[in-house]
Amino acid sequence: MPSENGWSPSWVGQDRLEWASIPGTNPVVRLQIQKGNPLWIMRAFAADYNEYIEPLRDADSASYTPTNSVSTSNHLNGTAMDLNWSTHPFKVNYAGFDKAMIARARELLEFYEDTIFWAQDWQYPKDTMHWQMHYGTFDDQDRLADFVSRKIRPDGFSTFKARKPSETQKPLDFGFAASVLADATGLSVDRAREILPTVQSGLFLSECTNPNRIAMWLAQIGHESAGFRYTEEIASGAAYEGRTDLGNVWDGDGVRFKGRSWIQITGRHNYTEFSKWCFGINLVPVATEFVDNPNKLADLKWAGVGAAWYWTVARSTINQFADALDVFAVTRLINGGTNGISDRRARYDRARNVGGKLLQILETAAVEELDDEWEALMASTDKSPSRSIYRTSDDATMTARDAVFGADATAHMTWVESSAVRGEVWAIELVAKLAQGDLPAGKDDWAVEKARTIIGIIRANIAAQIGAK
Repeated sequence: MPSENGWSPSWVGQDRLEWASIPGTNPVVRLQIQKGNPLWIMRAFAADYNEYIEPLRDADSASYTPTNSVSTSNHLNGTAMDLNWSTHPFKVNYAGFDKAMIARARELLEFYEDTIFWAQDWQYPKDTMHWQMHYGTFDDQDRLADFVSRKIRPDGFSTFKARKPSETQKPLDFGFAASVLADATGLSVDRAREILPTVQSGLFLSECTNPNRIAMWLAQIGHESAGFRYTEEIASGAAYEGRTDLGNVWDGDGVRFKGRSWIQITGRHNYTEFSKWCFGINLVPVATEFVDNPNKLADLKWAGVGAAWYWTVARSTINQFADALDVFAVTRLINGGTNGISDRRARYDRARNVGGKLLQILETAAVEELDDEWEALMASTDKSPSRSIYRTSDDATMTARDAVFGADATAHMTWVESSAVRGEVWAIELVAKLAQGDLPAGKDDWAVEKARTIIGIIRANIAAQIGAK
């Protein structure tokens, strides 16, 4: 039976939950949230709540609870959270929220595109402390995944308000994460940029969030995929036909379930287990996703996810050996022997030499996103009305590019002219030059005439001052 918001089942075990530290909270606030899309979205929302509405408190904030008086409570499956309940009492309209907080909450909800619902909007009872995954989202996992890919950063923050890196974090230049990945792997920056989102998702799901684990992951996965090149086995897979140890019990299973993803998940059994795992963390809508659609696993989108399943489930002790810097032991776990050990070591040494900068691979820089948005905005030919309070029409007359250049023109023109009227010599000289047609804008009759008008005002002011004496 689904919970009140439609998420199924109405309760979950500890294997479906994760303790999440909410980014930006100080002291740290931790919430136990259902893995997958709810974790990404609710954690980011809580971080935005903490920054833009009010600081969160760990003592009276929670998500999952093992018991509840309501059998379909969304808290039983970790898809709801009560935030700062001490100051937001139950059944009170907008309890503890002033107008500014309400406005920011509404702005946040709009940004989250109906992925989060505020229980203040229930007809009865009003529950201002309560936030949950929105109604209908369980059956719309593709939309949730798309939202996460567009608006949630790998560090757990969202892109709300075009968030900048914290003051303690080195500001990232455009492409910096891709450049670090290129240095660590020997790939071109362009190729590193192309696979960066896949690498990031793979590293996070593999729990490789320190330099030693990142270096080991890049080395081993890089070797297994021939430099992150192949997401599918070159051979047909016919050699696996009838391999019952791989679960290939039906005709055609060998070809159907050939090795795919960067670490080559192979065989019906492994495809089945991988599908269940992806479903368990809400990455796919059904528990047989890749059994039903095996070719889908060859998509670049799943290359890092497949590697993460192998890294954390099929070979669950890899990270402890990565922490111990033991390339040999990790190779044995992945390969069963030591094939390619020289290449693996060389890749590992290269990545390790990058040092602490490896952590930058995990960053989705707001600066990069802003650059992308800025370039798109400047390239757009869409036109908008003027924002001036003196506009005489609401007709769409200028592009964003026009507005930017217009803002520069207006600001500088106003500054020079006002300075000239105040009697500042440097400004008077500039206006006089334009009035004589000596500046670059001197070919513009309107500009020359405007400068002459300013000269006339200056002369009139001087005459008035002399007459007053």
